[in-house]
Amino acid sequence: MNATLPGAAAHSVHGAPVTTIAELDTLDSDEMLEGYRDGRAGELEPGGNRSRSYWHGWRNGTVDGGHQSKDDAQAALAAAVHHNSSKKDNAE
Repeated sequence: MNATLPGAAAHSVHGAPVTTIAELDTLDSDEMLEGYRDGRAGELEPGGNRSRSYWHGWRNGTVDGGHQSKDDAQAALAAAVHHNSSKKDNAE
């Protein structure tokens, strides 16, 4: 089943996009993985009973599953993670 309207998750407090590495570091990896699997499988947009960790995973899973396109927040976070990783690699 296809996900709901692109960007709809951004309107929920729990579904607000993660935009910084500091925010990403606070998320629960097990809940992100559960959300990712559901999003990749095309499960419908989660309700308000789901954590921000789940939402983050679901948002990324819907993109990787081809159900919606990457949004600006996802692209910015990916760039920040890549930049941070490159800085760590150069420091070693």
